[in-house]
Amino acid sequence: MKNIALQVSIEGKTEKITTDWQALSPVLKQRKLTDAELIELYQQLSAGLRVSTRGLTLAKKNESSVY
Repeated sequence: MKNIALQVSIEGKTEKITTDWQALSPVLKQRKLTDAELIELYQQLSAGLRVSTRGLTLAKKNESSVY
């Protein structure tokens, strides 16, 4: 998997942070996502979808995107 830039918001908060896949995937593993779920999540994010899981909303960060 390639590293991708992500924007993340925590459920119930208005702030958004910028991170990347390599930093976030270990956190998601700690939140009990399986390897298959991580792969599916990565594919959805790579396709440009916004995904909510384990109290987080994730989106691929594009240079021109407004999240």
